[in-house]
Amino acid sequence: DLLEFSESRLNNKFDVIISNDTLCYFDKPVDHRKILSNFYQNLNEGGIVVMNLPAMDRFKGIHDIAVGLKMRFTAEEFRSLVDSDMFEIEQLRYWPAALSPIIYIVRNNQRRKLREGKFEITSDVAIPVFPMNGIFYLVTWLETTVFKWAPVGSSLLVVLRKK
Repeated sequence: DLLEFSESRLNNKFDVIISNDTLCYFDKPVDHRKILSNFYQNLNEGGIVVMNLPAMDRFKGIHDIAVGLKMRFTAEEFRSLVDSDMFEIEQLRYWPAALSPIIYIVRNNQRRKLREGKFEITSDVAIPVFPMNGIFYLVTWLETTVFKWAPVGSSLLVVLRKK
C-alpha cells in the first residue's frame, strides 16, 4: 500500500524507486504528496524516483474505468505536488506524442459510446502484434532520443532526484 510505504517497514534505503501508473489510483493531492514524501524517506541521498502517470483528461476513456483510474495528470498539476525542498525535477514530459492522435481518436470514440450507453468495460491497452509493436517501438524510440519534448501525450514521464 503506497500510503503505508514507510521507512519503519523497511530496513534499507534505495537508489531508485520505480512507480508506474500508481498515483492515478489516488484522487486527493494530499495522498499524492504523502506518497512522494514516503518515496523521499526511503531514498538514499541523490536517489531517483522514476514515474509514469496517465496524462491529460482528453485521453480518458473506457480504459480508465476498466483499470480503476481515479485521475490523469497534467505536467502543471504534478509539478504543484512536488516539494522543491525534497526533490529536483530532472524530467517531466509527455509521451508518446506521435501516437497521441490515434489514442485521442480511440478514447474520444469511447467517450461517445459512454454517453450513448453503448459500451463494454474493457481496457484497450494490449501488446500489439509483432509488426505493429515494432513500429510503435520505433516511434517511441525516436521520440525519446531525437524529439525529446512534446506538448501532448497520453502519459507523463517523471524523474525526480532527492536533494
